[in-house]
Amino acid sequence: MSLINSLTEQATFSFSGRINVLHAETKQFLGTIQMKDGLIVDSFYRGMEGKNSLFKILIEDMTDAFPLKFIVEPELIENESFSYSVSDFTKEARRHYENYLASKKLKPPGHIKLLIKGDFMLHGSQVNSTEFQVLKVISDYSKVDDIYNESGLMEYEVTNALVSLRKKGALRVYQP
Repeated sequence: MSLINSLTEQATFSFSGRINVLHAETKQFLGTIQMKDGLIVDSFYRGMEGKNSLFKILIEDMTDAFPLKFIVEPELIENESFSYSVSDFTKEARRHYENYLASKKLKPPGHIKLLIKGDFMLHGSQVNSTEFQVLKVISDYSKVDDIYNESGLMEYEVTNALVSLRKKGALRVYQP
């Protein structure tokens, strides 16, 4: 059953508890979605937390990039990071998925390395918060795959930031 179907079914019954996200083949625990009275109140998935982790689960579920299985476990939920109705989530999810599809063709190959140009740090143009976050990750991890994994941002956000930074002349590409 897909993520949207699982969430919709549980919201119908004002479910309180967690939906565990497992790898479909190995049954390895990858994350969890917490619901309280039919509302999504927290999410954790493969090192990401909050709403971004929820959208990461959705994209991986819809693209079959990572085969997922969802297990429902009723329990009392006390902590709420946010409160999100399933209908609001599906509306927002559509936007995230469209952005993901649009930026997918712009994603650089995972094996190349990116370096920040020194002169950009001194004389470069202004960067937005997403670009700054990506620059911080690049200062620690230069390989493209690592940048995507360690940023804590959605894949399309990283792709858009890398494209923008490349246009601004902030990055140098190193191919081993």
